[in-house]
Amino acid sequence: MRSCVESDRWGLLGVDTDTGDEAREEIEHVSFCRICNAACGVRITTRGERVLQVRGDRDHPLSRGYTCPKGRALPAFHHDPRRLDHPLLRRRGSLVRVGWPYAIGDLATRLGEILVDAGPSSVAYYMGTAVAFDTCGYWATQAFFEALDTPQKYTCATLDTPAKLLVSELMSGFAGLHPIPDIAGCRMLLLIGTNPVVSHGHLSGFTNPVANLRKMARQGDVWVVDPRRTATALGATRHLAIRPGSDAFLLAFLVRELLTEGADRDYLAAHADGLDSLRSAVAPFDLDRTVGATGLSAEEILDLLAAIRRHRRLVALSGTGTTMSAAANVSEWLLWALQIVTGSFERPGGAWFNPGFVNRLDRVEQWQHEEGHVEPGPASRPELPRRRGEYPCAGLIDEIEAGNVRALFVPGGNPIAAFPETDRTIEAFRRLEVLVVGDVLENEIVDLATHVWPCTGQLERADLSGVMEFYRLAVIGQLARPIVPPVAERRPIWWCFDQLAERMGLQIRPPGFRGELEAGSDESLLSILSGGRLDLSSLSTAKMLDDPPVGWVEGNLLRGGRWRLAPEALVEQLRTLQPAPERVLIPGRQLRTMNSALRDVSAEGERQDVALIHLAPEEAERMGVSEGDRVRVRSAAGELVGKARLDECMGTGAVWIPHGWLDPNVCRLTSTKQEVDPLTGMVLQSGVAVEVELEPW
Repeated sequence: MRSCVESDRWGLLGVDTDTGDEAREEIEHVSFCRICNAACGVRITTRGERVLQVRGDRDHPLSRGYTCPKGRALPAFHHDPRRLDHPLLRRRGSLVRVGWPYAIGDLATRLGEILVDAGPSSVAYYMGTAVAFDTCGYWATQAFFEALDTPQKYTCATLDTPAKLLVSELMSGFAGLHPIPDIAGCRMLLLIGTNPVVSHGHLSGFTNPVANLRKMARQGDVWVVDPRRTATALGATRHLAIRPGSDAFLLAFLVRELLTEGADRDYLAAHADGLDSLRSAVAPFDLDRTVGATGLSAEEILDLLAAIRRHRRLVALSGTGTTMSAAANVSEWLLWALQIVTGSFERPGGAWFNPGFVNRLDRVEQWQHEEGHVEPGPASRPELPRRRGEYPCAGLIDEIEAGNVRALFVPGGNPIAAFPETDRTIEAFRRLEVLVVGDVLENEIVDLATHVWPCTGQLERADLSGVMEFYRLAVIGQLARPIVPPVAERRPIWWCFDQLAERMGLQIRPPGFRGELEAGSDESLLSILSGGRLDLSSLSTAKMLDDPPVGWVEGNLLRGGRWRLAPEALVEQLRTLQPAPERVLIPGRQLRTMNSALRDVSAEGERQDVALIHLAPEEAERMGVSEGDRVRVRSAAGELVGKARLDECMGTGAVWIPHGWLDPNVCRLTSTKQEVDPLTGMVLQSGVAVEVELEPW
């Protein structure tokens, strides 16, 4: 059977599955979800220590009752029988239960011996996505390794988002900017390689995506450029099924033509440098070349150009389909250039920049501008770029194999499902003298650990939306209080690092914090980390600024109030841009999973996602592949086997395999050495050339 797997989603995603159970002994709590950047408001029903249900909070000023299957799965996740309840220590090849004092003491001793023998650079960390949604845990991880004074810092940001940080830094002098659509005023939204109806955006916290996209479509146009006819594309004004890996060609043409007709020349004269260099860089990308590279018709391309000219301003956002590709940097750069050329940043109908409810970057008076400074990579991979004090993940396995990294901490992440060359990664981790994993559930990285910290989940700790607040659709703040107390010996990640630091003689506690584990400790730490500026008691329900500050980037951050339109490194990458191979791998998220989390967890009565190899039916027919057949996918780096899904939503030349799964694990098709971006060190995961063939049973 052939099916379009996205076909019904625009009509269903906003529907709440609340059963309305109102038993007398039940309590309803107001909170917000911390699975992804959207941070939707939720109502959580409990009976005693049992979490019964999560539903959307209709009083939340931003999400307005919306919740997705991931949020609704929180009760099942919280009560999963695989929850980690006690500290574990590896002895004679097996993980055994130990008490916290022994677990911390043993780890401190082993780390001390390694540090004496090899110094701080022998200890590393990889911080996963989950810690980014734990304000106190994020702080403690950073503080511990700052105190340790190790350069071996790796995070998931170098796996899929480094282009966004790089472009922001090179064009503005600050890596932390991310365009946010002016929902109320947007008349032209251009989405390239992103599917917010399913993913809630890439960095963008696109809460209640169906309602917001419908609103913008009623106001004007929503255009989707994607090889797949995604759930977002199905509801868009127009969908352009572009050839995978060719986004930069289309964007360069659009910028080229708008510089001739459609640019906001007054804005450019007042707020942009490098206009002539940008014009020269995009000059070779005429219509014929763009048609040939993208597979789009001249009519489709010119219709898009006409729509931008008609609306004058636009919001343009990208996703992993673009940011994981070989052209990630130039595509993101040209997206920003498109918005600057049309005068769309910090103007009605365009994009603005969220300064954060907690951080309030708009109140910063003196900025230390970042100039794209690059340092050499780790000792075993010096050619990799070290930016903003962080090495690319592409270098970590080499460092372990070279004996340079002997101890590794993994708080809230799963490198087995995220790193290239899966088997090599597993073998490297087995060689470590110390592998500390802080997590909530048993998983494949826990199976390799020497020390396991059982961590509190989001329903057992207090939190603010402080770390990821810059990516939300509004300046909004909320305090999430613990819904239920932690059971057994679960501990917050900040406490684990605090206790280890104390045992090792390191000082990481901020002034005024005692580090004691007691009721209210999380909130005390949050108050201190927010600089004491917030009355946390007033944030038990979400508070949103009705009039977000707009203009602070242009007025305060940009040097002289001017964007850098043509960074030399990006101009050079565009000059050497090559068409993508004939058949390539493309990435994509799924509705019910978040990276490797929630793969086999769902709310009662809801189904779970599965990982299949999605092929265009006409291409599958030529290969002799039918629905459900086992197929082998090969790249220059490796191969995998999985079941085929003949998907009417797929464009030709694209093979979509969701990431975050072990079988099939798309990371087996990528390499830390063969295809790595020289500016960011990111391993390419989109636009990778692949071959597909029927696998005999």
